[in-house]
Amino acid sequence: MLIAKGSRIHLYLEGGRKVSPAGFLLHDESGRDFPAKRCLITSISKTKTPLRKTKWFGPKYQPLEATVDIPGARGVLIRTSSWDDLGTVSKIEYDRVGEHAAAYTHKFVDPKPILLRRGRVYCLALRGATKFSWRGFVERGQ
Repeated sequence: MLIAKGSRIHLYLEGGRKVSPAGFLLHDESGRDFPAKRCLITSISKTKTPLRKTKWFGPKYQPLEATVDIPGARGVLIRTSSWDDLGTVSKIEYDRVGEHAAAYTHKFVDPKPILLRRGRVYCLALRGATKFSWRGFVERGQ
């Protein structure tokens, strides 16, 4: 299941360019429905249907279901040749909701993720030991 893990996202590319896509930072930590080494940034349509509580939001926060349109679904996100490569991401800033609500900043280590775009949808392709867990972005040894 993709979970909206952040909003107000700012990505800083090597070379200094800042990219601030509209929408939410979406991720499936399990990798069952979407590759765990990929994060989507796109708009969602919120509903009023409650979801099961997750560690990401904390036990007292009730997340709601939403829908998202993923271009080409799972297959095209693995074959990144149909996406525009915007470059290597050195840092990300995003706001988080739930019991851990705050503004978060993460500086990536090598190999740093790549930012891809297809229309208005962005994909942050994590590499190396970087993962996205309930604590946020985590590098090897953290």
